[in-house]
Amino acid sequence: MNTKPEWCFSWADAFAAGPSVVGGKGWNLARLARYGFRVPVGGVLSVAACQRFLDYHGLRPEELAKAPNRIDALPLPDDLAQAIDAALEGWDIAATPLAVRSSAVAEDSANASFAGVLESFLNVRRREDLHRAIRHCWASAWSARACAYRERMSIAADATWPAVVLMALVLPRSGDLTAGVAFSCDPRSGREDRFFIAANDGYGETVVGGHADPDEFVVEVGSHSPRPFVAERRLGRKECRSSLAEDGGTEQKSVAPVPNRPTLDDAQLLRLARLIQRVAWALGHGEQHQDIEWAFDGEDFHVLQARPVTTRPRYTYPALIAQPEVWSNGNFRDSLPMAQSALIWTLEAHPIRVILEATLRAAGYPLLPGLSRARLWQGRGYFNFDIMQWEFWEGFGISPALTNHFTGGHQEAITVPAKPTWWLRLRWLLHNLRLARAINHARKRADAEFKRLYEKTDSLRCRDWRTLPDRALTDSLLDFGAVDGERNLHLLQSTSAASWMMLVGLLKRWFGTRAEQIANALLIDGAPITSAQHGLALAKLAEVAATDPAAACFFTAEPFAPADWRELPAESAFRRGFEAFLDEYGHRCVYELDLRNPRWREDPRWLLETIRPMVTGDEHRRIAQRRRETAEAAWQTVYAKTPRLLHGLIHRLAHQSAREAEQREMAKSILVRQAEISRIVALEIGRRLTESGLLATMEDVFHCTIEDLCELMEGVWDGVGLAELVADRKVRLVSLDAESAPDTLVENCPVRAGATASRSGDHALAGLGVAAGIATGPACLIADPRHAERLAAGDVLVAPSTDPAWTPLFLRAAALVTETGGFISHGAIVAREYGIPAVVNVPGAMQRI
Repeated sequence: MNTKPEWCFSWADAFAAGPSVVGGKGWNLARLARYGFRVPVGGVLSVAACQRFLDYHGLRPEELAKAPNRIDALPLPDDLAQAIDAALEGWDIAATPLAVRSSAVAEDSANASFAGVLESFLNVRRREDLHRAIRHCWASAWSARACAYRERMSIAADATWPAVVLMALVLPRSGDLTAGVAFSCDPRSGREDRFFIAANDGYGETVVGGHADPDEFVVEVGSHSPRPFVAERRLGRKECRSSLAEDGGTEQKSVAPVPNRPTLDDAQLLRLARLIQRVAWALGHGEQHQDIEWAFDGEDFHVLQARPVTTRPRYTYPALIAQPEVWSNGNFRDSLPMAQSALIWTLEAHPIRVILEATLRAAGYPLLPGLSRARLWQGRGYFNFDIMQWEFWEGFGISPALTNHFTGGHQEAITVPAKPTWWLRLRWLLHNLRLARAINHARKRADAEFKRLYEKTDSLRCRDWRTLPDRALTDSLLDFGAVDGERNLHLLQSTSAASWMMLVGLLKRWFGTRAEQIANALLIDGAPITSAQHGLALAKLAEVAATDPAAACFFTAEPFAPADWRELPAESAFRRGFEAFLDEYGHRCVYELDLRNPRWREDPRWLLETIRPMVTGDEHRRIAQRRRETAEAAWQTVYAKTPRLLHGLIHRLAHQSAREAEQREMAKSILVRQAEISRIVALEIGRRLTESGLLATMEDVFHCTIEDLCELMEGVWDGVGLAELVADRKVRLVSLDAESAPDTLVENCPVRAGATASRSGDHALAGLGVAAGIATGPACLIADPRHAERLAAGDVLVAPSTDPAWTPLFLRAAALVTETGGFISHGAIVAREYGIPAVVNVPGAMQRI
């Protein structure tokens, strides 16, 4: 009930109005209330109410900057006072002790917190006290402290008009009240894998104001396990407590120190940590850390305030502190170029970290614990490349430029010491020896590991997940993310170029700058690459279809109806072959690491549409001849130019290089099989939430974080606000997907490599040659493999990046050009296997060609 909607806003109205009307604090609380968080009942007295008060008394803001206390004794206009009375009645808190908090327009924003600058009041009981508290909140916006803060932050005075939050005071329900602050990072060190919590008995103003020595806890999330745990606890003296005064307000009393009794036990801390994570995602989208004020009434946690963390120390290796912090989407663009949904990122953030650290851990390199290796920016994934380059240089002696060469991306190389010490060189030797031993062990066990994981994922895929209780489903999702034990699998993904580097180094003596080109050609047909094999298998299926009368009619029918393939006769050779294909490769799909995308075994239409032009064409049949000719030419060149005594060694290195590429791609295929199981389980959760009326569709589950799902499936959250949270996340993702992502972030500033190249006036296109050969043809720009019909035989395929779903397009392409990628990226490996020339990591190719 809003008698004066322009003055008094319920939480729902405040959300719609936005921060320019209700201030930063009010809007953040309104957002949390909308999403079902336990926010005290209340609303916001808008900026217009303050303007009405000043107009009524003929005051100007610039006058208040000189004497803000002038308004202390001035009454509220009757219409405004009556509107407040009506609002409190409508919110059913007229007889409830209130918390009155300032909410300036720029307060609690991403750039300015105003922490401790503006006023707040607790336990406001009487009407006259409420009016006085409101006036004090307004006056604090023009206090000397606020003016100095605005000047320091370069914020205009008219950008901080004050609104005021009016909400019920949290009262204890059982036992004593506990309150404090929490951060979704550690503001002391800058670590992002740790939540920092400070707590004291009574109301939280003793913590915020520094009047007591509170308990301090650190909950670690995602460093060692996807499940959080209490990593540190320091029990404070808690020698001062804030409690309610009988006539209103609070009183801070000295109490006997209780250093041996924690304010929160471990179970409560883990509950609070989950709340912190959910708030950080609800308000900061997993990108902006949050500073939260909370209260625990003995049974439940309440959110009293949440705002972005505006400053945080940089947590990295000391040698990098003086260099720019660089994030690149180079490797992400190969597999997950789109804006990430909440479930995907909260499930995959931990496995990404484990995989990135696998090589270094195997070598015994002393990792700095808790480093942030991957992050989201505007929904897209980015890797911290200055950390990656430093670790590979300090750990193994690999130059930053060579790291970039293998991983792809358009980031600059960091600066490293020009003359390594003898002690560092010795450590390089030790680390490389340890890593070589670990890799050899992993490669020997690779086939057995693949077989074990293949059988495990097949068993899980066939399981009837409908029979499991709710909590077991979320537990399973968390278990799938606990990939720490698959050490060999991660090593195979991370170390697939050692033999190739040795091969190139050997060939350089005779071929100089052509060594990489020659080495790439020698790898053709060296080993069966699973991500290349499914493209070749589709070509073979096309040949089968051409000689299968029923299949030929199916593919040539107009209009084409892919879903009718199951109506082919049981004896159809194509049908049997296609069923076998789905059994082997059905876990894959377009952008297969995105759990939102249906697997090929769920929806094979794209495969059938890809096969169709091959049934009547013959370009794919030339692949084998082209591969053979390219490889034979390379070997003849090697035989003619290198000593005969080295031919055996070159053969061994070429075979081992191909074998390493095969194992890397198979390891990734296993991960995709595991992702398929995660999708199955997530959809089962989505089905249950849809049947209970909490979600509109099963697929909406992908817009929930894993913490959201745990709260729902454990019965902690009744789901109120879930539909709104999902709807807002979906709208945001659509908006972000419509924007092109910058290639790098340098000191958090976006940099587009293509734009830089265009501005330089250099019209030449340069990139990294990863597959040998020369080709000419019309350029065909394709941003998504689902638009494959645009690619004609003999075209040069130009793409942002490629993942395994692009493989069938390589059968028709004369050559490949991508905007990103490195030597071990998917496009590079498959292009070599197919024998087509490929240049990757060409900045701005999609705009400049």
